[in-house]
Amino acid sequence: MVTDSFFRVSAAALCRVIFPHPQTGVMQLALERRNSGPKDSGRVHAQPFGGALRLLDPAGFREAVGDFSYDSVRSSEEQDLRILIPPPAWNTVRSFILAQMQSGQPQVIETDPCRELEEEFSESVGITLLPEQYSYRPVGISVQDRPAPTTNRRLPGASTVRIYRIFEVVIRDHGIHEVLSEKSRRFTDEEMHALAEADSARGGTGRANGVLVLPMDEVRNACQGIHSSEEIHPLLIRGHFLDPTSFVLFEETHKWI
Repeated sequence: MVTDSFFRVSAAALCRVIFPHPQTGVMQLALERRNSGPKDSGRVHAQPFGGALRLLDPAGFREAVGDFSYDSVRSSEEQDLRILIPPPAWNTVRSFILAQMQSGQPQVIETDPCRELEEEFSESVGITLLPEQYSYRPVGISVQDRPAPTTNRRLPGASTVRIYRIFEVVIRDHGIHEVLSEKSRRFTDEEMHALAEADSARGGTGRANGVLVLPMDEVRNACQGIHSSEEIHPLLIRGHFLDPTSFVLFEETHKWI
């Protein structure tokens, strides 16, 4: 039972980005690697590519679910579906978002991963990812009804419920397979942390972005038995911390909406 006067709703697309290893053909999982900043002592972690979905028609959304406010000025400017609502409105908001996600022609909410995926590839990999270089398909929806405090900088500590639409993204371009593998090897987590500190010293945001590539089955096996609705902590694989959102990518064996 939520007792806060409001809570935060976050709806996002998460991408299970996969490709065959250029030499062995073993399927690999690509994750966005970033310095997490001051909130976690600057620890570098890996997380799925993807991000907040956008409201294509904020007025239509308000008409369908009632009044809401954005969680920050930035969310308002970008029309991100990161909003604040009164607790009794959650069931209505939840049902409407799910209906849009499962609709073949959504009118109010963005429901595909392309915009966020291409933006993050540019930022983290340094590649302009073109539509013909990858394919994607939805593999499920995960709803986290139990509110938990967010570490998001926009409204840290706010009780947040989350809806994730999960996609499997297959990179089809062999040249990108090589780039992903090489960039994953280029920097250690310690070197990425040093890059973030250097950026901070220059007056920047103190963040660093890169990519991490791991064998997909190794990550899948490590995530077995873990459910994103539980209180979980980052998983350590081959010396790299994986953000809890990484576990959501492999929840097909759990309850999907």
